[in-house]
Amino acid sequence: MSHNMIYQIDVKVYILKTITYHDMQQQITQYVDQVMAKKEELLILHNTNCFKYYCFSGFKTIQREGIYHEGSLNSFSVRCLDKKFAEYLVCELANHTSLTMKGLSCQTKIVKTGRIQKLYLITPAVLKFEDGYWRKNHSLEEFQKRIISNTLRKYEEYTQEEIEQPVKLFTNFRLLNKVPIKTRYKNIHLLGDKFELIIAEDEVSQKLAQFLLGTGACELNSRGFGFLNYKSV
Repeated sequence: MSHNMIYQIDVKVYILKTITYHDMQQQITQYVDQVMAKKEELLILHNTNCFKYYCFSGFKTIQREGIYHEGSLNSFSVRCLDKKFAEYLVCELANHTSLTMKGLSCQTKIVKTGRIQKLYLITPAVLKFEDGYWRKNHSLEEFQKRIISNTLRKYEEYTQEEIEQPVKLFTNFRLLNKVPIKTRYKNIHLLGDKFELIIAEDEVSQKLAQFLLGTGACELNSRGFGFLNYKSV
C-alpha cells in the first residue's frame, strides 16, 4: 500500500469586503475556483463530476461576532496530494484578487503526521444519501459504513490499488454536533456533521487516515467540506 505525500499551502489574505461567517466558506471556494479557472486543465477538472483530491479550511482567525471585517488580515489552508498542483497553487493563490479577498503570501509544507491517533473535523462533512440527510432515515452505523466506503472509493480511484476488505479505519467514533450543521452552498443550505475518529493502529487504517488529511473526509471537499485536523500518537 503506497504512501501519499500531503502538501499544505497556508494562504494569507487581505479582506477587501466584509465577509460574514455564513458566507466565509463560499467566498474561499470562489477564490480557489477562480485560481483553478486560470489553467485550462484545472478548469476542466473543476467542471468534471469526480473526486478532486484537495480540500481547504475556513479562516483560521475566528471572529467572535462572526464578521471578517474589510481591511483585516486572515488565512486559510489548502491541502492536496499532487506536487505540481501544490506548486501551481503556491504561486497563484498568493497573487490572486477576488471581489472580497486579495492574496498576500503563501507558505507550503509537507504534512508529516507520524502515527495518527485521532482525526477530527474542522469544517462540516457532507454525505449525500439518496433520501436526503442521513439522520432522518439512517442509523449511525450506516453513516459510519458510508464514511469508510467513501474513503475506500476515493483512495482506490486515486492510487489504482485495491484494498482487501474488511477495513477498520477507526476504533471509536464520536459525533461532535447534536443537531445538523447548516452551511450555505450556492442557493441552498447543506446539512453536515462534525465528528472525531480514533484511528485503528493497523497499517491500512493509518494510510487511509493520512490520505484523508490530504483530500478531506466524505464529499464536496473542493467546496470546503470535510477538512480535517489530527493528533499524533
